[in-house]
Amino acid sequence: MSENAVTDAAEEDLQAKKEERIREFKKERGVVWISKAAAAKRAGISRVTLDSWISSHVLPIEAVLIDGPRKVQIDADELDRIASARKLKKPGEAKRQAQAAVDAKDAQIRRLEAENYQLNEQIDTLKTSQRLIEGTAEKRIEEKETAYERERELTAKVETELRNQLAKAEARVEAAEREAKKGVLRKMFS
Repeated sequence: MSENAVTDAAEEDLQAKKEERIREFKKERGVVWISKAAAAKRAGISRVTLDSWISSHVLPIEAVLIDGPRKVQIDADELDRIASARKLKKPGEAKRQAQAAVDAKDAQIRRLEAENYQLNEQIDTLKTSQRLIEGTAEKRIEEKETAYERERELTAKVETELRNQLAKAEARVEAAEREAKKGVLRKMFS
């Protein structure tokens, strides 16, 4: 055997051991493995692009599990990380994301303005109710004051009337007493 063949065999053996250690590590770590079809769909790319990522090591070798000639699985977390990083590098993606953020803020502003409008309507309704209540209370107070004033005037009239009647009664009593004195005096002197 030639020296190159021995070196190639050793490198292949070393590579196989390395891949085996990586597989064992990922199994212990609890990596979520998904098929190539699911990975392509998840990343929003074609299977050809995914194969290109695998062959060009865009996806690190640790993220690819080869269990046979047609059985390849991809680390879902690593795929998500790489796919999101590559999306940001696409032309116009940053602008689209910025526009999406602006649109979201605009929607939030419209929602807050609508909420503000509703709250202002409620405030106006409450102020109107408050004015009605205050007006009703003032009217009741005025009515009570007017009734109290009328009652005071009526009481004063009744008091005046009673005093007049008392004065008249006292005058009659006095007159009767004078008449009685005159009558007694006449009888005595007659």
